[in-house]
Amino acid sequence: MKKKIIALSIYLISNLINAQENKLNYYFDSYDVTLIKNYNYQNGYPIKKIVFSNSKDSTYLLQIIADKHYQEAKLYDSKKKQTIQFYIKDISFKIDDLGNLEKPKLTDSYFHNHKKNVSTQNFENVEFERDTILNKTIIHLTKYKNKKLNKIIHEDYFIFQKKQKPEHQIINIDIQNLIKIHNLKLNKDDILTKTLCLINGKISVDIQYLEHKAIDYNLRFTMNN
Repeated sequence: MKKKIIALSIYLISNLINAQENKLNYYFDSYDVTLIKNYNYQNGYPIKKIVFSNSKDSTYLLQIIADKHYQEAKLYDSKKKQTIQFYIKDISFKIDDLGNLEKPKLTDSYFHNHKKNVSTQNFENVEFERDTILNKTIIHLTKYKNKKLNKIIHEDYFIFQKKQKPEHQIINIDIQNLIKIHNLKLNKDDILTKTLCLINGKISVDIQYLEHKAIDYNLRFTMNN
């Protein structure tokens, strides 16, 4: 009888421990590394960012950012409406970073993934230029406040570089819509390398796309409830 009581106690304690642990798994098939200079923040001090994503499931992503004084690693899950923060000591901006994530915990912040639609009305003007000497393609988008096209809100330059053996790359939804609406003809080997945002004729944000890499990685970890 005593042995049965001890066995039952062990079983109940084991179930209680398992109930308090939430085992999670997120699959990633690529990562993108960018260098961002925001001239509206710290005079354009560069911030490096790596984003791990799943091309077949856009409901989550993992983002690691770092500059000289600050670094963070967060997983954003829009389906579960939650953000998980990790501790990471050393950042390489490679796949190795996934193996260095520690101490996952839920945070109060939640990442809202807003999908913007490019206007089909006459509030914008698009110029398309190919430079065959430098092997570059430039899309120049000018956004206007109204149909009179006399008040510029901002300008965007999307710079594509021709590469002989490009890997598959993910172009964000805004650029995809822009290309589709204006029927812009990009070649398969045109790779997005830089984005410039101008306000009042001055560069506001400068984004360099440093690397895109296909990977095959399952991130498994346990959350304590």
